[in-house]
Amino acid sequence: MQEKPYYLISLQIHFDSRFEVPVAPEGIWKNVTMFVDGSIVYAQRAKDRVKRCASVVGKNKGQDFGWNFEVGVRRYDGQIVWVNGPYPARRGDLILFRSGGLADRLKPGERVSADKGYISAKIQHLVLAPKKKPRGRELNQRAKESNSRLDYQRAMVEHVFGRMKRYSCIGSRWRGKSLVVLRRVFLICAHLTNFAMTLEPIHKNHNI
Repeated sequence: MQEKPYYLISLQIHFDSRFEVPVAPEGIWKNVTMFVDGSIVYAQRAKDRVKRCASVVGKNKGQDFGWNFEVGVRRYDGQIVWVNGPYPARRGDLILFRSGGLADRLKPGERVSADKGYISAKIQHLVLAPKKKPRGRELNQRAKESNSRLDYQRAMVEHVFGRMKRYSCIGSRWRGKSLVVLRRVFLICAHLTNFAMTLEPIHKNHNI
């Protein structure tokens, strides 16, 4: 069987399960079902020049190498409901969101919460993100407090990533060559993390 190209999407997580828990009907969190962010799996230096350039992590070439996964977790309890990847690490989170399929799969009125890297006029109706500081000015106190509330709740996705990275196969440097295998391993870790969170739940956002 021919191996799929590294840029194809793999969807093996129960995406519709994001509606199996309460969703805020009003307020700042209205219709926000997920926290979305990118998770880097660091890898060995690729031999292929194209892959090597594409998989550079950070702004400086040669700094490090890895592959990016777009992950969505339920806002209510942190269960992983979306996995998209792997993609070259140089491909930004906003590009993944707009071209990777998640933006098109959201239902009318549904939104996700993400960091400042997802701020874009074209998708502002889909993403709840902190406000950026205006050029040459400071945010007012109300905007700062709003950003603090968003960041406090968005910490959940970082806790989920921390649990996933307990599995050394993706928490340490990936030494495999096949990106198809990497995708499968990442999905297995996602399922194991979901199961672990049913036994040892993280903090739930009861105040939806």
